[in-house]
Amino acid sequence: MDLEADLERVLWHELGHLFIDIIQCEELKNYSVDFMFVGYIDNAKGDNKWNGGVRIEPSTKFEEIVKDFNLTSYAILSLMSGCIFETVFRVNNGNKEALFEKCFCMGPQCAGLMDSKQFYQLNIEFRKFYGYRVRYVEFIEKELNVIYFKKLQENNSFLSDVDSLSKKLKATVLKSFYSSNSNFVYQFVGEELESIKKEIIVLLDKSNYRSIFKEILAIIVSEISQSENS
Repeated sequence: MDLEADLERVLWHELGHLFIDIIQCEELKNYSVDFMFVGYIDNAKGDNKWNGGVRIEPSTKFEEIVKDFNLTSYAILSLMSGCIFETVFRVNNGNKEALFEKCFCMGPQCAGLMDSKQFYQLNIEFRKFYGYRVRYVEFIEKELNVIYFKKLQENNSFLSDVDSLSKKLKATVLKSFYSSNSNFVYQFVGEELESIKKEIIVLLDKSNYRSIFKEILAIIVSEISQSENS
């Protein structure tokens, strides 16, 4: 994958997180998105030279998150969304062998390494609080990504809008990148971030992605609350 395509890959990944985080902030008013960034590491191992992240405030410890099923569901879906969006991007750009599991994994080559680590830390805290639940493990670790990927992949209009947004953000980042040093970070923050958030909210309002998200969130809440008694 060339440099610009790899940047678009990571933008899809971070937009996956950002979409969920924005919806969470709409529902849970005490949370807000602080910034999104992408960075380039010239000597990074593997094919993924670009990385990124989204920070939501306030930072809440996993042992507190798991006490609330709704908050737990947001955390689970946000952590998975980066690699779900990235896998959709890869598949729709000719890599038919792209798999969620090749992104959301624990190896150094995995684009979702940090997401995966946090996901399993969250699951450890869930098990500490509720005990080991077979159904929780089956659904969260094996079934949810399949459901989410399928529903997202079926929404062509939404994916077209995400593609347009990612290309717009790519152009913004590249303007700074080509006049920078080899190791580079671009941060979307302040007014620029607010403009992106407004654009995403408009996109959500015109698409059925918000209802798809609500449906998936309800499934997660139902499954993990039932698993408490399984």
